Amino acid sequence: MDNRHKILFYFGIILISPALFSLLFSWWITPTSFYIESHEAFTEPCFEFIMGTDDLGRDLFTGIVQGLRNSLLVGIGVTFIAYSIGIILGMLSGYFRGLVDYLLMKLSEIFMVMPHFLIVILSAAFLGQGVINLILTLGLFSWEHIYRIVRSEVLSLRTREYIVAATSLGAGFRWITYKHFFPMIMPTVSSVMPLTICYAIMAEAGLSFLGLGDPDQVSLGYLISNSNQFLFSGWWLFVFPGLFLTLTIAGFTLINFSRDGLYMMLSPRPEREAKVQESDQALLY
Repeated sequence: MDNRHKILFYFGIILISPALFSLLFSWWITPTSFYIESHEAFTEPCFEFIMGTDDLGRDLFTGIVQGLRNSLLVGIGVTFIAYSIGIILGMLSGYFRGLVDYLLMKLSEIFMVMPHFLIVILSAAFLGQGVINLILTLGLFSWEHIYRIVRSEVLSLRTREYIVAATSLGAGFRWITYKHFFPMIMPTVSSVMPLTICYAIMAEAGLSFLGLGDPDQVSLGYLISNSNQFLFSGWWLFVFPGLFLTLTIAGFTLINFSRDGLYMMLSPRPEREAKVQESDQALLY
């Protein structure tokens, strides 16, 4: 990883550090739910309430910490579901090719042209407003991009000599996947994960802003939406939620911009790959 990629990567980590800190320690920092707190309304930022209180007397710092935690949980959950589906289907498509590849490619094209945000809105309207529904809907309709990446990687890997040698010696799909495909594609997959997390966080904030988020969970989108009528009388109500949402999105975007360096940092060492190739080719003789 060169210096430019290092700067982007570490600066992105710094920007998302409040979200990471909230994810790990929010239950200790803010043990009381944001919705049941009650203090003096419209208190400006001070020593006791460092980010002030809203129109109902709720501590904005508590809301932002819990909102960052929930946003990051949604991002991680959506990424896990989407990447699990995309990796499995991509490996099947790239390895078996033929009819399996054709059908999965057509299925991915159908999913790519679907209006994802509209589907999420309809899901929230008909299936209910909940974090689980949001994660499942976003995850099930966000796998096609990683599927195409994994498919192209597997198509390239399966023609390499050590893969051909292992196949000729009777190695099956599961063994080749575990031994060769999975270690080789994970650096590429990991380097594009921040973009999916970023997309999921923005989608969750957008739904909450429209009033379609989970009413039982705090969201940065809800805090921003709640501040619309107090833009001049309570500037802190939209400045702090908007600031931390922007920092989180910018941080994941910078990490994604450094994906070339992240790929080099996570990819197997060349000598390790060469050693695997040599050991597999030696079995032929």
